[in-house]
Amino acid sequence: MSDMSNQKQTTTSQDLADSSSVALHGWSLFVARSPKIIQWIIFTVLFTLLPFYLDLFLQIAKAKVDIYALFSHGELMLISSAISAETIGEIYMSNKRNSNSLLTNFGFNCIFLFLSAGIYVLLKEYSSTFLVFASLAIYLSTIIAALSSKIYLSYHNVIVE
Repeated sequence: MSDMSNQKQTTTSQDLADSSSVALHGWSLFVARSPKIIQWIIFTVLFTLLPFYLDLFLQIAKAKVDIYALFSHGELMLISSAISAETIGEIYMSNKRNSNSLLTNFGFNCIFLFLSAGIYVLLKEYSSTFLVFASLAIYLSTIIAALSSKIYLSYHNVIVE
């Protein structure tokens, strides 16, 4: 056995500082290279949830926080449908439509579009706890799928024709 395998590795505070500066540098590089992604997150993802923020604030002020009531009307599914449809359109209009990654993402966004539309209709007919939590899961999945396609399109300098 070599002496290196017997030695213990210790992590110093300097090592942690170096790794955090690398992580910070990576984040600043991401922000610098992708202002459209940051813009999309702020204006599409965060601002479209403004009615939910206000409703939650009112519920907190009344000391009656009810997550079920907050998401049981299906508005979150309308937002998910719009985000999926916009992402599908962006992928379709890109010049990299033959990329396997984008085709997979296109398929996921189509699935999330139909799921969100279907859950919206079901929430109007049958309001249930399962459908409320399913709508939250579909919304988060939609955001992840849309964000991954936006990152792909941004980093591969895809031209939308």
